[in-house]
Amino acid sequence: MKVVLLKDVKGTGKKGDVKEVKDGFARFLISKSSAKLANSQALNELSMQKSAEEFHKQENKEKAQEISNIIGGKKVTLRLKAGENGNLFGAVTNKDIAKKVNEIFGTKVDKHSVMLDTNIKECGIYDVLVKLYPEITATIKVEVLPE
Repeated sequence: MKVVLLKDVKGTGKKGDVKEVKDGFARFLISKSSAKLANSQALNELSMQKSAEEFHKQENKEKAQEISNIIGGKKVTLRLKAGENGNLFGAVTNKDIAKKVNEIFGTKVDKHSVMLDTNIKECGIYDVLVKLYPEITATIKVEVLPE
């Protein structure tokens, strides 16, 4: 019997897969709300769902590309309290950088998108990678100055 999986089923398939299973197992999956019969309506719904997901992925990719074009190669300046030797009282984190980028450019960059190996603890200019989408990145310059 053909079923459309509504959830990931270990050893059978992932959500959205159409699988041929034995009748008893199909009834079990249907009773547990893990699958439904693969009739024309279910297959049509699955097709519509996949096309909607693809549309949203493409839309998110385009938004990420726009943000990359806006912030790529630009410079962000942060002023923080620092000692005489240039060491900061505290550190610049990815959250601080994301907040400043959003404030200056009016974008929505998540703090998890800002890739810092370690927090910045000294004044200077740093190249910081912002990963906006799996294959879309932007590099910005972060200038840390004493207050």
